[in-house]
Amino acid sequence: MTWPVTAGLLKLTPPNAWEWLLCAALGSTVLIIVEAEKGRPPLGTPERGPGGVNSRLS
Repeated sequence: MTWPVTAGLLKLTPPNAWEWLLCAALGSTVLIIVEAEKGRPPLGTPERGPGGVNSRLS
């Protein structure tokens, strides 16, 4: 099967401008959230001192 035949059977249509904009906004938001989460330590981890994790114990 070729793409037009398959698309016709599945009743798929190309996205319009509004759908492209919505997908771009959603994708950008997810990317920003994921990248922001990389910058902070996970919940429940001890604070890092100057010498690393639990530096006052070493």
